[in-house]
Amino acid sequence: MGTPSLSIMLIEMLKLMHHAKAEDVKFIRLGTSGGVGVEPGTVVVTTNAMNGELTDKYVQWIAGKRYERLTLSYTHVYTTANYKHLQIERETWLDEDLRKDLIATAAENNIPVVTGLTLCADDFYEGQMRLDGFFCEYKSDEKFDFLKKIHEKGVRNIEMESTCFASTTYRAGVKGETYMIHMDRDAAAWHVHRKPLLLTLLDYVFATLWIGASFRHAYSAFFFQTTY
Repeated sequence: MGTPSLSIMLIEMLKLMHHAKAEDVKFIRLGTSGGVGVEPGTVVVTTNAMNGELTDKYVQWIAGKRYERLTLSYTHVYTTANYKHLQIERETWLDEDLRKDLIATAAENNIPVVTGLTLCADDFYEGQMRLDGFFCEYKSDEKFDFLKKIHEKGVRNIEMESTCFASTTYRAGVKGETYMIHMDRDAAAWHVHRKPLLLTLLDYVFATLWIGASFRHAYSAFFFQTTY
């Protein structure tokens, strides 16, 4: 939950893919998010990720400083010679071709889908302007003014992982995209929306592997009968 935990998982997965000599690897971040101006049940496919300062960068601190790699090439050994001290952050770019594929797959499954910027907050409550936390030093109208502001900038959802995900996959030269469903605050909504969301992802994976439609549908039916 959040960029620190995601960073651990991504690094471990990248190491695994490297030692497995995997080729044409794609990472898809699937999950839930809070929508900004979209209806519950809508899937948001991210065009770019923004941090809490509303810039499309991922800030990473190493030895108390911000760094940028001198090159985009991937290496296993990092020394001070590989870095230069600059007051800039890492890019949060996602793969456009993968995004188009996911949008097309969602459309084929009649899943409402939009594209837009994703705001990556550093915390669940104040960073997302929630009003029900232990601390709340802003008013309801300030919350909705902020939501209106980011909506005008193109933000369509809020979560806590996208900047790290986008930056890390881009830095590693791996195709990455986020595919998140917007739900209302009712926990039961997940049970309503999760099936079409997961079916869409399964359909995309099977289609990518050139698995026939009849098998894909049969497997999907079996998956949900045994899992849910």
